[in-house]
This record gives sequence, C-alpha cells and structure tokens, in this order.
Amino acid sequence: MESPDATSGAGTPTFLITNNSNNHSPETWAATTAKMLIDANPDAPDGPAALKLQGEFRDMLARVYKKIQDDEQKRLEENAEKQFYEQHDVRYYVNDAFVKLRILSVGTLWESMFMLNREFANQVEFLLGTHFSTSQSVQRQAHARNTDDSAGRAFLDSIHGYKE
Repeated sequence: MESPDATSGAGTPTFLITNNSNNHSPETWAATTAKMLIDANPDAPDGPAALKLQGEFRDMLARVYKKIQDDEQKRLEENAEKQFYEQHDVRYYVNDAFVKLRILSVGTLWESMFMLNREFANQVEFLLGTHFSTSQSVQRQAHARNTDDSAGRAFLDSIHGYKE
C-alpha cells in the first residue's frame, strides 16, 4: 500500500525481505531501501531520472550496509554474548547515509524534498534507522545460528523461540 502523499508517511510502502541463507547481502538491503526511497516508474515522464537516482542511492547504500554488517560482525567476534543484547545504535550510519542521499539528490527533481522538507527528512531518517537496525539484528541472528554455543542458542530462543 502506498500513500498518495509520499511525504506524509501514512500508508508508506512496506517491504519484508527474508531468505533461507541466514543473512541478507548489503546489495539486497540497499536495493530494498532504495526502492522505498524512490519507487521509480520507468514509464513516467521522469522515469529515467528516477531510475538513475534510485540506482545511485542503491550503490551508496550498499557501501553503508557493508560497513554496518562488518562493524556488527566485528563486535560479535569480540564479545557475542554481550553484543547479542546491546541496544541497536545506528545514528552514525543514518546521519552518514542521509548526508550522502542529500548530496546525490542535488540537481534532481527530488532535491527540494531532501534539502527543504523536514517531515520528508524525518521519514527518510526513520526508514534508514529501521532498516539499519534490522540489518544489525539479522547479522546477530546469523552469527548466533552459525555459532555452536549456548549463548547463541539462548539469544535465538529469547527473540523468537528459535530451536534447532
């Protein structure tokens, strides 16, 4: 379902990505997030510009997701038992990505939305924060599934009753 007013946040399109291989690649996360930021219709008059910007967003976001996953994996390797239960803190990644999105939007039809519309910016930051923290969570679950210890099993059980 999509909102007729993309800046309102009401009825924002929702995508659930899941797979059967424990984790999602940075490219998969990036493509999903970029599609939610710009649902490009190639047949619209601005279709080519929308697709180009969506692709630029995707490429930039793939690098951000890679950093998120690498950073999370490093923390898990240092102390998984503690990291499993740490509060997700993605503020740095959200701020970094939002600045880069704004830069990429300069000179496009979407520049004013990214530069001047605070409500739109709030929605973008919320979307990024939700996706980035979910990416961290999935990284934790993948690590727990691939670890043969009681802490990993206890973590999986605590979040959704996971039993192997």
